[in-house]
Amino acid sequence: MVEALISENGSILTENEDIEKEMFSTFFEARHIEANTSRFDDEHFNEINDLYNFVKSSNFQPCRETLDQLPQSSLLYCSVTEWEVLSTIKGIKSIAASFDNQDIHQSMLKKLGSNAIYALSKLFTLCLRNGLWLWNESKVIFLKKDGKASYSKAGAYRPISISPYIGKLFERILAQRLEEYLRKVGILDENQEGFTKGKNTIRYLHRLTAGIKGDIRKKLTVLCLFIDFEIFLSRSKIDYCTDIGHIGINY
Repeated sequence: MVEALISENGSILTENEDIEKEMFSTFFEARHIEANTSRFDDEHFNEINDLYNFVKSSNFQPCRETLDQLPQSSLLYCSVTEWEVLSTIKGIKSIAASFDNQDIHQSMLKKLGSNAIYALSKLFTLCLRNGLWLWNESKVIFLKKDGKASYSKAGAYRPISISPYIGKLFERILAQRLEEYLRKVGILDENQEGFTKGKNTIRYLHRLTAGIKGDIRKKLTVLCLFIDFEIFLSRSKIDYCTDIGHIGINY
């Protein structure tokens, strides 16, 4: 609950409607980018936009040429099975405390019977074949960030999107398929630890500290650069974002 807020122009907002408008404008209208739109890489933007329009024009379905170029791509587009739905539900370890915007609790998924599992497998298959996504609406709440001296500014909060659990279940199935496909065709970076099954970022930190200690023992100078790319890409000058690719950093 946000009791009062100071807007960007300095006015004090106390009405819920005004506070909500200010919060959504801050986090979802990308105002930090508007002042720098003229500095975007037009060639990169046009390339991505053309690719999106091409995929959209084909109803988000792969063309024959694409399928021929992507070995084992059938892993991504085959029908969703009941086993996939059931195993994905069983794989959900943490149960969210809240209901979603459809008044469904995550624990309900674990109580679904065989008929419901069958229906979901057919629904997901139809969505996949027709390029449809049925879960476009989310409930957004704003939580206070810890350690802030004042909560009168929108930046002292972080938005949390509560999406339909049925849609999240479909997302998990697609993510598992994509990870399996990338693993089989050898695209995944062997050094990636985050969001990778059987790995975690703690392993990477151990390798980092071991490397630093090894260099220190060799009496070498160690320099480390840590970048918060979420903040870097959203608030830094656009020129920096387009230039980092030239030094071997992909973003």
